Amino acid sequence: MTNKTNTPKKKEKISLEESAASVLRTIEVSKYSKPEETRGVKPGTKRGPYQPRDKGVIKDKNFITAKCKQCRQEFRYKRDSKRLREYCSDACRQKHYRMTLKQKHLEKQQNWQAD
Repeated sequence: MTNKTNTPKKKEKISLEESAASVLRTIEVSKYSKPEETRGVKPGTKRGPYQPRDKGVIKDKNFITAKCKQCRQEFRYKRDSKRLREYCSDACRQKHYRMTLKQKHLEKQQNWQAD
């Protein structure tokens, strides 16, 4: 009959010199290895054409005139941030959201029927 106990294994203790040598080895390895280049545009890749943001007409220093994405009416608003408004009111924004939601739902149904 064997008696197994769940005692954790004891870690081997290493000296301070061994620990310092291990750290120095790790530093030496990292000195000569090149870091991976995962950010930015890689050389040889083609970028698309420059497309600046659509901006409203600035007639006054503090006000901007723009066209509503939903009702297509021109509206003026006070410039208080960098982001430009797309809708004249919250009602138009909500209406546009609901319409695009319905369109996406109909497209999904058509894709399911086509398959």
